[in-house]
Order: sequence, then structure tokens, then C-alpha cells
Amino acid sequence: MRTRTFAALILALACQRTSATSQVDKTFLLGFLAGEYRLVGQAPDSGAAYVGQVTLRQHKGSLEIVRTVAGVSTRGSGTIEAAGEGGTLVLKARFSVSAVAYEATYLWKSDLDNYPRLTGYTYRAAGETKSPGLEALFHIPPTPKK
Repeated sequence: MRTRTFAALILALACQRTSATSQVDKTFLLGFLAGEYRLVGQAPDSGAAYVGQVTLRQHKGSLEIVRTVAGVSTRGSGTIEAAGEGGTLVLKARFSVSAVAYEATYLWKSDLDNYPRLTGYTYRAAGETKSPGLEALFHIPPTPKK
């Protein structure tokens, strides 16, 4: 009986720690991912290549996204969400281009300079994508002030 009680206590503490850590991780990630990025991509379905710039700004528990490709700026939003079996935290972005709603799911890593680097798939939000697009976002370090 004593062993069962101890095991239940350990399990309860582990679950409590996991949910608290998840919230801390999301808050940390929003700040970590905020910044300016170079964008290299391939459009969904057509495979057309494009380059541009993306700005991520932390705002009220999410990210505001400004994407500029071929001189055209669009706005969107991003949230940190759990995906897959392991509950990996990803950046889920939502934006529109030429009145077509898109979503993107980005995995993130820290590069050798400790800046974030994101890679992911883009697709039409309505589920009409036959072949997802690909994007890589490379952090642009801030210019030092003199």
C-alpha cells in the first residue's frame, strides 16, 4: 500500500511539473523566436522559389508576423503549439497571400551563434494543398549600436 501511494505521489508531481514546464517553454520560445529573419522558400503546389524577409514580434502570448516577399508585405499570427506524438513544441503560423489563407508549421533549432533557425512546411489552410511548400527562416542578428 505504501509503495502505491508513493508511486501515485511521484506521478502527480511529474504531471504537475510537465504542465508548468510546458507553459514556461511557450513563454520562453515566444521571446526567443521574436526577431528579423531572411526567408528562403518554395511555394506549395507550384514549387516556385522565393526569397524575402519575416519579422516576428511577441504580442499578448503569441507572435505577430510580417512577411515581405517580392516587395509585398502580408500580416499574420503565430502561436506555439504541441505537435506529434512527443508533443514537440512548434511555431504554427497563419497568414494570407493574395486573399488565399495559408498555414505553416515550423520546427525550430538554435544555430551555432545561439540564434533561432526555423524550417517548415507551408500549405493552404483550407486543406487543398497537393504538395506542401518549404521554408527556411534564418535569423538576422541586430546591428550593434555605436
